[in-house]
Amino acid sequence: ANGDKVWDKTFGGSGDDRLYSIIATSDGGFLLAGASESSISGNKTATNYGSFDYWVVKINTNGDKVWDKTFGGSGFDGLYSIIATSDDGFLLAGHSNASLSGNRAAPSYGSSDYWMVKINANGDKVWDKAFGGSGEDGLTSIIATSDGGFLLGGRSSSPVSRSKTAPNYGVHDFWVVKVK
Repeated sequence: ANGDKVWDKTFGGSGDDRLYSIIATSDGGFLLAGASESSISGNKTATNYGSFDYWVVKINTNGDKVWDKTFGGSGFDGLYSIIATSDDGFLLAGHSNASLSGNRAAPSYGSSDYWMVKINANGDKVWDKAFGGSGEDGLTSIIATSDGGFLLGGRSSSPVSRSKTAPNYGVHDFWVVKVK
């Protein structure tokens, strides 16, 4: 590879659409992950639930769209990181200030929570989980751990409260959560 352009594609609707993470899929394609405030328009065919929603776009090796899905509630849902799972699914990781609405089923803990969404290989939601305290918690990163779990990382201004059991030391602190 010498950096010559092979192709370029755009994906979006009439609103603001932001790509934050890309991963390769087991079938040779790619999964694009980010946030969208667009309704169904342009080449976005997934509905919008509120402000920004998680938006995932599956493309093939040539960059052609295979499918797109949105996940979110009536508030802001920002998807920043994605990881493949051993069952050919994916974990979407970001943060949300939405309540139980749209297709969000996880409870709301504070002004913003860590929000994970598990999807299968076809982009269908399997489950969602939220973690947070009474303040602002923003999930920005996820990695797999050697024991089959995942490490979530981001920032937190929450004191010990709700599902957060670690203390807060300043305005925002690193907050790392191990899940399995």
